[in-house]
Amino acid sequence: MCLMSRSISSARRGVPAPASKQSPEPSATTASFRVDEKAITSRNGVEFKVTIDPSQAAAVRKLLHLSHSKAERTRVRFYDTPQLDLFQRGVVLRTRQVHDGPDDVTLKLRPVDASRIDPHWFTRAGFKVETDQVGEQGVPSASLTLPLKQGKSDEVDKGKKGVGSLFTDEQERLVAELSGRPIDFKALSILGPVESRKWKAEPKHGPGPLSIEEWTLPDGRQILEVSIRAASSQSKEAVRALSSYLDSHGIHPTSTQETKTRAALDYFAQHPRRPARMG
Repeated sequence: MCLMSRSISSARRGVPAPASKQSPEPSATTASFRVDEKAITSRNGVEFKVTIDPSQAAAVRKLLHLSHSKAERTRVRFYDTPQLDLFQRGVVLRTRQVHDGPDDVTLKLRPVDASRIDPHWFTRAGFKVETDQVGEQGVPSASLTLPLKQGKSDEVDKGKKGVGSLFTDEQERLVAELSGRPIDFKALSILGPVESRKWKAEPKHGPGPLSIEEWTLPDGRQILEVSIRAASSQSKEAVRALSSYLDSHGIHPTSTQETKTRAALDYFAQHPRRPARMG
């Protein structure tokens, strides 16, 4: 199913062509990490992510003093076709319902060249460009996250409103500019929800402030990810520091590194729910 209409000229817009099917998602098949220097083109720095082996999740919680009662609880939904056509083109659509907090909606694209993005986007609150690095691969990404009216994603989930109602005209302009093609929201299904718990930690003698996120899929499988952010100029040191810290405590990544987003989307692609009823 084709989700994108005829391409707008990338040369006219000054942006790169859409990603190939093999390129949008960083992944690696090794537990040895280094910085992908070619990917460091972002203005907001690098986020280095480590997916922890499930057998060591309890050890990570103990090491970082993570309590379920102190976690930020979130319900995450994605919007794509069961064949993940958008994801294959480097586009991710997501909503988050935050327990005791404001909901939000995110449009994310990767890869991007930050130097070729219209400067006005960088003045927009909620816009971010950074490099997502998992394992040895880094992929520059751009995203626009905006507030979402509480309960709106539930209305879409129940078929009362269409997926397109979740996203603003501004977000639609961004995807058209950076990918060259708009989205056909009527072709999308609801993929989710995923239950998420998130913590912030800064361990003594550690590598610096860490983010830890645990996703639970409907089949009970859990994905635990530890990440650290750094300026592009300090990315090598941050990667080494986090890798060394985890290794010194006997914590090892999964043998095949992939982001939690990729793992969740792969699950829902194999367990599709239903198409959204409206566009």
